[in-house]
Amino acid sequence: MDPLVLKMASQIFTGSYFPENIQQFESVKIFEARLNQLNLVKNGQQQIMILEDFTDALRKNKTDAFTLQALYAAFEDESSPLHTLSSQLFQGDTFEWREPALGLLDAGYIRVEKTAIKEELRFTYERFHEFMYARIFAREETETLNCGLPIPASAFESELSDMKGYVVINDAMRHALVLDYNRTNGDPQTIIDLANSDVYGATQLVTNTLTSLISDNYHEVCNIIEQLLDFRKEETASIALEWEQKEVLIEKGNKGKKKVTKEEIEALNRETEVLHQQMRPIIQVRKIAIQIIYEIFKSPVFKKDLYEGEHSPFRLLWKAMSDPITKTRDNVSLYIYYISKYDVNISIRILDHLSEQILDTSLLSLVKGSKRKEFQQSFLEPAGRLSLLMAIEALVIHGNYELSTRIKNTWTSILKKLTLNFTLVKMLMPFLKIMLRRQATVQADWVNNGIEYLHFWEEIPNDGADGEWHKRSFSELIQFLDPKADGIEKYHIAINKGVDSGDAFSFFLLERILVVQGWVDWQRIRPVILEVVNKPADQPWLDYMQMSMLYVLFQSIEKSTEPNEEAFGYLSSLTEEWSERCKGVYFAHRNEQANKGLPYKQYPLNWYGAAYCKHFGDGAIKPGDPHLMPVFRKLIDKALEKKDKDLLYYCIENISILVTDFGYIKSAIQMYDYVISRFRHESQIQAFDTQKAEQEKYDTDFRAYMCSTLGTIKSYFPKEVAYYIQHKLTHSDFPDMEHFREDLIMYNQSYESIGDLLTHKFGNFIIWGLLNDKDVGQFFKDGFKVGVEVKDYYGWFDGIARLAFNRMFGIKM
Repeated sequence: MDPLVLKMASQIFTGSYFPENIQQFESVKIFEARLNQLNLVKNGQQQIMILEDFTDALRKNKTDAFTLQALYAAFEDESSPLHTLSSQLFQGDTFEWREPALGLLDAGYIRVEKTAIKEELRFTYERFHEFMYARIFAREETETLNCGLPIPASAFESELSDMKGYVVINDAMRHALVLDYNRTNGDPQTIIDLANSDVYGATQLVTNTLTSLISDNYHEVCNIIEQLLDFRKEETASIALEWEQKEVLIEKGNKGKKKVTKEEIEALNRETEVLHQQMRPIIQVRKIAIQIIYEIFKSPVFKKDLYEGEHSPFRLLWKAMSDPITKTRDNVSLYIYYISKYDVNISIRILDHLSEQILDTSLLSLVKGSKRKEFQQSFLEPAGRLSLLMAIEALVIHGNYELSTRIKNTWTSILKKLTLNFTLVKMLMPFLKIMLRRQATVQADWVNNGIEYLHFWEEIPNDGADGEWHKRSFSELIQFLDPKADGIEKYHIAINKGVDSGDAFSFFLLERILVVQGWVDWQRIRPVILEVVNKPADQPWLDYMQMSMLYVLFQSIEKSTEPNEEAFGYLSSLTEEWSERCKGVYFAHRNEQANKGLPYKQYPLNWYGAAYCKHFGDGAIKPGDPHLMPVFRKLIDKALEKKDKDLLYYCIENISILVTDFGYIKSAIQMYDYVISRFRHESQIQAFDTQKAEQEKYDTDFRAYMCSTLGTIKSYFPKEVAYYIQHKLTHSDFPDMEHFREDLIMYNQSYESIGDLLTHKFGNFIIWGLLNDKDVGQFFKDGFKVGVEVKDYYGWFDGIARLAFNRMFGIKM
């Protein structure tokens, strides 16, 4: 229990027993009870008036303290806005404390804080200051309301906007929301309206309010989550279906499976954007619900099983998983993964419950029903994602074969049940294809997607001369995925031609071959790397091919026991050059169709950081370097010097990925702190805020972007981030740091996507398998062989599915 709440509860219940109902210890109720008790004692009403006038004066001046000198001056100046307050505090020419004010000082409600140059009057506890602010705000807003109606969301939005940056505003509004919720006997309308708000801080207010109520009022929180998940339910399914149908039509048109003109695809893209805007507030509300479910799984309520079946967090999770909006289901998968990072045992329990739900599914009902609707309600997709991510984490990071085997056995049981001991496995294939298509579409802004891969089957010739790039060259090179294979040097010319092709599926193979061979011996791949490093600036697909070689350099260095100085030198110089030029984006053959004309994204700067940390230590400096990760700092400095918003934000985004992909929290915090340290004046921040970024995702205010970055890092390392905010940032010269720290403390959302997560984790898994596990490595080798044997991407996906069934479950299809 909060020490302040315990202290006040002790004062309230002196001479009697503490109540058994934990809801009576909710901080707002305790503070309210203490004021009611104060109202009954001598001078109590005067003391409450002092507290209210003090709070109101602090609010109007956007401060948390007044100097005694200012209050003395106001005492003698009847025109001063602080005169009334000062008159309640002091008496006489010597400014002696009046008895009510002295009582507040003695009781610890307010205090005088003395420094070397001034004395300030402030609340002893910020929590109580926040409550008093909330009480005054709620009283003002309810004076004009009809009895029983909640304070409208617009009032909270106005206060958040008008008082933005005020140190107590966020928690004060949280207290006010709880006060009003209790006053209206649990009317959730304002909470739901705020969840749908565009005002800065509104959605975070809802998240913080509901999180704070989990332990004290769990059942009510569950009821609100239900309503958030049902928000605009009547229109959600139809819009989601229309959106899905248009996306599928665009995809089929881009892949050539359906005759759709370029103009028709452009029109469909515009129509889907309109639908996306209609869905955006619904997705936002759903995401808040999902985040609160995530907070429930982290809370004592879940750990101590303090819930009944009707209010089980699993039931809420299942409801979110079966939402018709794909983006909502993507967010559910992401937050379940965060739960696994918080406590893998919780995610195992979730997977076990998911398995039970799937085992209750009838394959016949899937086949008879609408495939897509029934599929999304079958939990196969989230269970498959969670299983994949957990198995990869267990193997790649922890070398835990026991957990991965357990997950495999779980799926064996599921498939046996669904397919009558594998006899009806073909009937399950339509749902597997939907699942595979979804994995491809969530990665549309990454080059490794199905539409981009089609270029290989449509444009790369089947055969040709030795030293040229064709499918025969592709097939012959697969052998070099084995670290023991020798003789790759005679294929260097063909590899260079393959790189020149800019073909994504070819790169998919070549990158992994070069990583494996470079891990064995740097000299085996050095000529290929130098060829790309020295390409002329007008070389077609230069940005893509250099990014690809950066990936090869990173993986081969990161997987080695000792860093090769020459290779690391090329990684450093090319990372700096590419990042400054490309700022994380590049084009390939089919991004027009695959990613609606937008470039693909990639983050080589964090690869450089990961390789650096692997060999020189997380937070440690490489011998001979002037400071930690000099390429990172050079690019940050260049971005600030040129006032390049896209480059700066690209650097900041790479800081968070250094954590989400590799867990290097010490280096990430140091780089984050370096960015903070470079901003000493508000004018510097405004210079970036007024800029229009080239990339839409970077077109946001600096403080907001820094909050979202640290929020993502906080999802992985909450304790380390809390320590950094509370201890390191207190000494920073960053403008208006006190208010910014408050924003950082309150911000708990992540901007990471499930597509990002799957792309990064699976890419690392392939490399791990080729280097460390014979069976996993052989599966990927055979998977590449399937690519040469089939006619198109669909045949490859189909072949991979059949191969996986055969290797994992012994089923031939």
